[in-house]
Amino acid sequence: MMIRFIPLFVFFLLTVMAQAKPITGIIIEGVPTSQTDFYRNKILPLLKTKEALSDIQNAIEVLYKTDTLSYIDVFTEEVSDDKTNLIFKLTLRQSIKKIKFNGNGTYSNSDLFSELGINEGDGYSEDKIKLGIENVKKFYNLSGFLNAQVGAHFAQANAGELTLIVDIEEGSPCRIENIQINSANIKLNKELLERTKKKIRKNFSQNTLNDIQSNITEHLIKEKFYSSTISANEPSYNSTKTGVTLNFTVSDPYSYALVFEGNEKFTPFQIINDLKLEENNRLSSSPVDDLTERVLKFYKKRGYANVVIKHKENIYLEDYVRRINFTITEGSKIKIKAINIEGSYSRKPDYYSDFIYSHSGELIDSKYYNSDDLDVGVKNLVTDLQNQGFITAQIPTTRVDYDKRRETVTIKIVLNEGPQTYIDKIIFKGSEHIKPKELEQVIGLKSGGPLHLSELADASLKITELYKSKGYLDVKVTNQAKDIIAYTDDNKRANLTFDIYEGPLVIVSSVVVEGNNFTKDYVIKRELQFQNDDILTPDKISYSEQRLQSLGLFGTIEIRTLSDDPKEGRRTVLIYVTERNPGILKGGIGADNELTLSLKGYVGAAYKNLFGTGRSISGRLQVNDKVKYGFFEKELNFGYTEPFLFGTENNIKLSGVQSSKLYYINKDSTVVPQGEKVFAIDTTQYNVILERDITRNLKLLLELYGFAHTNTYEIFAHADPIPIDIGTTGPTLIYDLRDNIFNPSRGFLGSLSLEYASPSLNSSSTVNYVKGVTSMTKYFPLGPLVFAQEAKVGYTSNLSHESDGAIPQVKSFVLGGRSTIRGFEPEESVPKLLDIPYGIKSSYNLFYLAKSELRFPISGAFGGVLFYDGGHVEFTGYNQQFPWRDSAGLGLRYNTPVGPVSLEYGFKLNRDETRGESPAALHFSIGVF
Repeated sequence: MMIRFIPLFVFFLLTVMAQAKPITGIIIEGVPTSQTDFYRNKILPLLKTKEALSDIQNAIEVLYKTDTLSYIDVFTEEVSDDKTNLIFKLTLRQSIKKIKFNGNGTYSNSDLFSELGINEGDGYSEDKIKLGIENVKKFYNLSGFLNAQVGAHFAQANAGELTLIVDIEEGSPCRIENIQINSANIKLNKELLERTKKKIRKNFSQNTLNDIQSNITEHLIKEKFYSSTISANEPSYNSTKTGVTLNFTVSDPYSYALVFEGNEKFTPFQIINDLKLEENNRLSSSPVDDLTERVLKFYKKRGYANVVIKHKENIYLEDYVRRINFTITEGSKIKIKAINIEGSYSRKPDYYSDFIYSHSGELIDSKYYNSDDLDVGVKNLVTDLQNQGFITAQIPTTRVDYDKRRETVTIKIVLNEGPQTYIDKIIFKGSEHIKPKELEQVIGLKSGGPLHLSELADASLKITELYKSKGYLDVKVTNQAKDIIAYTDDNKRANLTFDIYEGPLVIVSSVVVEGNNFTKDYVIKRELQFQNDDILTPDKISYSEQRLQSLGLFGTIEIRTLSDDPKEGRRTVLIYVTERNPGILKGGIGADNELTLSLKGYVGAAYKNLFGTGRSISGRLQVNDKVKYGFFEKELNFGYTEPFLFGTENNIKLSGVQSSKLYYINKDSTVVPQGEKVFAIDTTQYNVILERDITRNLKLLLELYGFAHTNTYEIFAHADPIPIDIGTTGPTLIYDLRDNIFNPSRGFLGSLSLEYASPSLNSSSTVNYVKGVTSMTKYFPLGPLVFAQEAKVGYTSNLSHESDGAIPQVKSFVLGGRSTIRGFEPEESVPKLLDIPYGIKSSYNLFYLAKSELRFPISGAFGGVLFYDGGHVEFTGYNQQFPWRDSAGLGLRYNTPVGPVSLEYGFKLNRDETRGESPAALHFSIGVF
């Protein structure tokens, strides 16, 4: 049983009390008189005459273990100079003792109980009750009661017990007054109306609509209307929504009469049954051709490779019938007796015949003949041999010999494998600045090794990429394909000659900037990864474009050389940009359900290019009204960026935040609001961060100094807040090889951060720690799928020698939520924040986390994800029923240019009911891990 959180003011009060006068009486308040002795007898054996704080803590724990209380308040009352009472003010846990339904004349209580989702005896939950009422209303609407109204109120039964009364005004149901079927086939219309007329006067509901469409579709398929489709038009309601006319349209209302002739091996029923003419596999816009193709596939996949099918169609307009006569010449099912290899080849014949069997498709692999599949296998064999160096390999003839009954075939393949070609020499003509050995290594072919044409196909591209990486931007391989290879007369050896035009080494002679009407030239030039007299490479160009893009100042960025003369090595580089509006003013209103219903509004402004220097300043104010608690969250933040500090590539970012936010709600208590513990935190924070790109993929973020002053308090307690100061410093390294920072499909992302806090940095006297966190994420493309794997580890060492020294709660490792372990609500975090109200006093705090995702496309920008998250948190004295907490789930994502919008549902795999955990949780977010 978890010990509940006791606010700091209670600890202070009890500590003072413990040092004061002796306790002469124990008083129980807040519960019926008949129950006071029960609770007094629970705690009396634990309390001594002069109370110790540990004794009172034990008493509180014992009271909570009765599982009947939602809140306990303890205080003293001085009766006289020598008499002091210890008062326990108890709040009984509210529960739904009974549920009543009023006004439900159509549906029974048991029907509505299942929709409400609440049982008698359940604890009070406002959110759950709201959801249940909405579900009951939705149930009525979907059942045809479009005017139904559903509400609820409570009646107090006994102390801590409520009666939930669900008030229902069903109203008149919406009934189906008429059904109309529209098609050119009058007879069909009458048949369908006859099948659906029993639904007239029935309540209109989604189930009824589905039944009608299913009934019509079933009739169409049964009566062989194979290409007909049914669609529902917009219903027509009367003015009071108590009556509706349903309209359906049937397209292509022709029935099919399929007649088969010559089908000796299979009955018409077998053929038609395999055509799969069900609802989800309807005929195409060319139904007769489609049917013929399906019959053909039916025979071929059964080994009748030479089947011939002809068709003739007659259309009877008066009866809306399409009669199709199929004339089938089945032939025999042809078994492959053997595949014989003839000609010249280097290995045993079985090698080649086995290759044909296994690379021609399932039918050939099952030893049944099909000419199309055999052609595929032959082509695959030739390609495979050529890639092994048998350049001249060919199969000039393939002969199929039938036996007398034409039931089996012997396949004779004439294979002229030719000699395996080995590379004698690789010559790189014109290569003056790169050694042949380096070129040979990059193309993957070696002198003395076999000639693989698959490698040769990419060799020229690899050569040009190598040259360009060294600054030879105009390089070309002037001969291609067959011109590169020179075979000996016997084709056993070959020389490869690459004619390379290197071009000049491109040197930057000057840089010209155009298109910037406001931004200073030097702001653009300082982001470039090349200067005058530098060698110019594609990597330097693309990295420069990336850095300019990251400034957020430009819409278009183009970097190119001005000289078109391939002989000219020194070139002017043009940087052309189009500027964006540097000023941004935004505002908005909205709502969310983070912790509780919140009405929110914000206004923000930023200017990203002060005086054209690339300096930026920003500010933002957001106010959230936590309606349920009458609490206004506020956040005011500002930021300033000084790029290229003192002319170096170091950026300095200054930021400040002042905020007041709710951060935790104890939902074990359910009397609103006094019965809930609602915690808020006021924060004033300032940071000075140095940022620098060490390489294109490696970035350093160095927090020169960070300071945060926080006050944590329970909003209904009217007690002094708990203050804490945290002064920090430390570096973070980020190594990013992802192909896309918003929607990565391949690559790697790693980070390592260290943080140090100490009283010497203006932290509170109890705050002294060093903290390290490292994470690694790898993305693997699997065709259209992407598999992502993240591993993360963190360790904090508490260096404080103070008796109450602790790792602050806001700096402690906590798992649970979208960014760590999905499937956990905020109040279900591991550990719960109430478990560590003053932080972690252990000498250390450790966590490790693993996250796996399989992402797959659905349609367009929509995709899905299957995921598994698992992790562990550890510190001295923290015991868990399940040390390893994990979850699995699925989600839906919509990819946008700034990252996917995600809706994810996670299921706890080892739910700990002793902590009051729900089975699962829903998460909404933007971005990926």
